[in-house]
Amino acid sequence: MASGAESLSFFQKFGIEWDMLLSQAIMFTLLALILYRFVFRPVSKAADERRVKIEQGLADAEAAREKLQACERECTRKISAAATEAASIIAKTKDDAKAMIENAAQEASKKASEIAERARLDIENDRLKMKDELKGEIAALVVKTAEAVFADSITPELKSKIADSAVSKLKEM
Repeated sequence: MASGAESLSFFQKFGIEWDMLLSQAIMFTLLALILYRFVFRPVSKAADERRVKIEQGLADAEAAREKLQACERECTRKISAAATEAASIIAKTKDDAKAMIENAAQEASKKASEIAERARLDIENDRLKMKDELKGEIAALVVKTAEAVFADSITPELKSKIADSAVSKLKEM
């Protein structure tokens, strides 16, 4: 026992008491276990959950950014397509308007030609009608003149011959 006493005396020389050292070691271990169980583990769990939420938020933000870029590209494409379609509609409308104007001009020209032709025909018919009336009046005047000049010597047959001759000569004119 001398060696055990010597070792005890060695620790006592430095002021180390075994019973106090053992109780402090047990208390430190209990404190470490309690802190680990009730402080470090929940804090670590909360930090992990927060890290996961932050990573999920970053992933969601990246997905939203990509979706926004896709939407912007789609909007740009649709705006470009709409502009192209609008330009083609405007061009078609201009062509249609030009064609309508040309058709209206042709139709107006055609109607003007028809009206002029109808007026020319009406004038020609009126001229022919007036000419026929004039021929009839001239034939009547020739007969009256012949009657006045040859009142005594003209027979009804001769009157008829003179009238027919005058009418045939007037028709030749």
